[in-house]
Amino acid sequence: MGAKGHPARFPAKLPEFFIKFLTDPGDLVVDIFAGSNTTGRAAEDLGRRWLGYELSPEYLAASAFRFLSKDAPAARLQEVYAAIVAGESVDLRSEAGLLGLAAE
Repeated sequence: MGAKGHPARFPAKLPEFFIKFLTDPGDLVVDIFAGSNTTGRAAEDLGRRWLGYELSPEYLAASAFRFLSKDAPAARLQEVYAAIVAGESVDLRSEAGLLGLAAE
């Protein structure tokens, strides 16, 4: 598929700690350097709304995998990745029951 891991990865427990400490359920978490979107996933898991910004279409596309079902077929992963890299909007909420991830 060609998806590369983000070079500045960190464990989900790191943003989880700060999200729990600094926010309440339903609050908005903003990550202006989303990368592989570890913070967005942690916020989602903790019941917070989130908004992430990322300049690289490739990192943004790869981060979408965090929000797809673990059972998603490889063809769907490829479809989502290619669409995001091409600059198309992809709404994954109905696939994974999310508060929201839309690449625009």
